[in-house]
Amino acid sequence: MTRAEREAKEESERVRAQHQAQRCAAARKQVEILKSGGVVYRKGEHGNAEFLNGDARKAEARNAEERVVVECK
Repeated sequence: MTRAEREAKEESERVRAQHQAQRCAAARKQVEILKSGGVVYRKGEHGNAEFLNGDARKAEARNAEERVVVECK
């Protein structure tokens, strides 16, 4: 492997790790928001705000926790 190839591979790995860290932080933040107890809305099908009730909020929190497991390894 040439020096240029090695450097390109290292740069690619650095960028990949940076993106994964960003996804991990976003997933953790989402869990924090959903478990905070405050009012939470999401963008609906037509761009309108939809309030997350208890069941929908719990489902979103479970999904966010699953994303943390995947992204924060």
